[in-house]
Amino acid sequence: MAVATQAPPLAPQLVPGATPSPFHLIPAARSEGLIVVGMMVILLLDQPAKWFVNRAGGSTVGGNVMSLMIIAVMCYGLLNVSLRFDRYFELLFAEPLMPLLLGLMAASSLWSSDPAKTLDTTVALAGVTAIGMWLHIRFPLSTIVGFAAITAFIAATICMMFVVFLPRYGVGQDGWMGALPNRNLLGRNSTMGFAISLVAFRVHRRWRLPLLVPIGLNLALVIGAQSKTSFVGSVAVLGMVIILPTLRATKTLYGAVSLVFIGIVGGLSFLVYGNLASLSQALGREANLTGRTEIWPSVINSIRDQPWFGYGWNGFWTGWTGPGARVWKEIRFEAAHAHNGPLEVALGIGLVGMCIFLAIYIRAAVRGARVMRYYASPVGMFPLIVVSVVVSASVTEFGILVHDFVYLMFTIAVFAVSRGRKDALAGVPKPTRHSR
Repeated sequence: MAVATQAPPLAPQLVPGATPSPFHLIPAARSEGLIVVGMMVILLLDQPAKWFVNRAGGSTVGGNVMSLMIIAVMCYGLLNVSLRFDRYFELLFAEPLMPLLLGLMAASSLWSSDPAKTLDTTVALAGVTAIGMWLHIRFPLSTIVGFAAITAFIAATICMMFVVFLPRYGVGQDGWMGALPNRNLLGRNSTMGFAISLVAFRVHRRWRLPLLVPIGLNLALVIGAQSKTSFVGSVAVLGMVIILPTLRATKTLYGAVSLVFIGIVGGLSFLVYGNLASLSQALGREANLTGRTEIWPSVINSIRDQPWFGYGWNGFWTGWTGPGARVWKEIRFEAAHAHNGPLEVALGIGLVGMCIFLAIYIRAAVRGARVMRYYASPVGMFPLIVVSVVVSASVTEFGILVHDFVYLMFTIAVFAVSRGRKDALAGVPKPTRHSR
């Protein structure tokens, strides 16, 4: 009679029986964990100097201090895996669409209206991608989830302190902003923090009671931000965390796992696009979702003018002298972005780039469902949870292709399932004679 064995945390061993990286066998130093958490906090909240700026404009993404931090951590990661640099190439070949997407972004500087901005944002995005690869190579996925949960707690605490003690900076006219420039960004990041904390709650059983704190804080921030799309996304994530563990590692229920995920994604999209007016009324918004449906037709017309390769990554919204000025004139206000992830990608790198990104997303979702089928540990649901958050961040907002914490989590999820079933089976111990 076979005795069930619990699989260890999902480790990025690329093929069954292959020799893992020597760095993966060495326990992570405590100082290394502090570096990772510090880097994640900066990616989530940016540098403290920007927490007190005028909220009327600007963005928390960017800045010299943050750029230097990204470069320093990236170099540190490269140094750590320098003896096994082949692991980077293995990951790139496992998901070749990621470097293809970044390469297209960099190439778009040739036709961008602002080449310097295109190259700057592309290099920053490539840096966060490299950091995600390093974390995947260096740490088990369960450890990364733990780091991310600590980050979610720190960031949520800082944002809540702004709301309670510094309402001048942390509370806007329409909702909470925390230490971020607007409530939509707070809702987006808090949704990811809420999702990561829920996964950590299922994975790290010894810390379940303390993990209730970041779960509660991030949920409160989502509600306080009054970002209804983020709230719907958080509810969907909670449902997935409850349902998916009951289906994991069950071969006959593989289709059910896929249907659960597709149902949540499709249901959210149908509610927004198919019942726009009624949904807006139910959520207490105008029927145009605060101007978003005015932006989308004008943006689509701009995409039709340059459909294949777009206007250059981040080269569309470049002021009244750029190509986005026509959209501003039509909608009669200065939109910061297309308020839709796929449309924003199409503006920057065309339908070609949008198809590449959607292919990465769909492959990650399918592979994530496959990992859930073959892997018995709760950490195996991390990729599906992350890609579900991407939906809520992309339906009515700018998406995830910006060098921040949400994109880092997505990168880790993509590479964690880049070899699908092989990655899952690589971590499952083989039964011995005594277990039969």
